[in-house]
Amino acid sequence: MKNFLYTLAILASTSLISNAQSGLFIDTSYTAEQMIMDFFDNSCVTPSNITFNGSPVMMGYFEGANTDLGVNAGIVISTGDVTQLSQNAGFFATTANNADGDPDLGSLVFLPTYDAAVLEFDITVADTGDLEFQYVFGSEEYPEYVGSGFNDIFAFFVDDQSGSGMQNIAMIPGTT
Repeated sequence: MKNFLYTLAILASTSLISNAQSGLFIDTSYTAEQMIMDFFDNSCVTPSNITFNGSPVMMGYFEGANTDLGVNAGIVISTGDVTQLSQNAGFFATTANNADGDPDLGSLVFLPTYDAAVLEFDITVADTGDLEFQYVFGSEEYPEYVGSGFNDIFAFFVDDQSGSGMQNIAMIPGTT
């Protein structure tokens, strides 16, 4: 069996789920390592080198089976306080975490970023099969700030250790 090492960096500079319904459950008591190990540690995939950069309120575990997110459970990251994400759409979620930005995100938009939440880990895959991730991106700032200097950014970087470097796979279909 071949082993492949994948480096995955999930970077978000915004609220991941901004118009979530009251059926959204969020728990911030878990560490990044606990969540990654719970979701990915099995006979086919082994995670390691797990790090989270950001304020502790910027990440949590969520259950969304009673919402229209299309994802039943997972890890939520946000530039703000993830516990505010279950508020109704009229709630203005804002938290100044004073977290640093991220240079990889900045290189995508050619601007400095602020309050980046960065979850990064390596995955060793025990087979040549496919590895699949589901993600949902939302923005508290949409549509009020479209085209302004305040725009949210999300990237999902993967590095397959082939030497080609990190690639952002979070692309709108048919665009670059």
